[in-house]
Amino acid sequence: MPKTTKVAKSSKKTQTNGIFLVRVTPVMHTELKKISAKEGISVNEYCRRALFKSLFPKDAAKKGWESTK
Repeated sequence: MPKTTKVAKSSKKTQTNGIFLVRVTPVMHTELKKISAKEGISVNEYCRRALFKSLFPKDAAKKGWESTK
């Protein structure tokens, strides 16, 4: 994995656009492709649901996403 880079914190509140890039290993990418295909969704949607579930578990359960591993 690449080294992490420290980013200076800004004192100003910035508005986000909802897009961010996550670098993963080729093995992780392959596994994500397999798992998301089994669920019939894109890798992006699988990751979005996994992040949502991690941040908001109760809301994810209401959406029926508890099956997302």
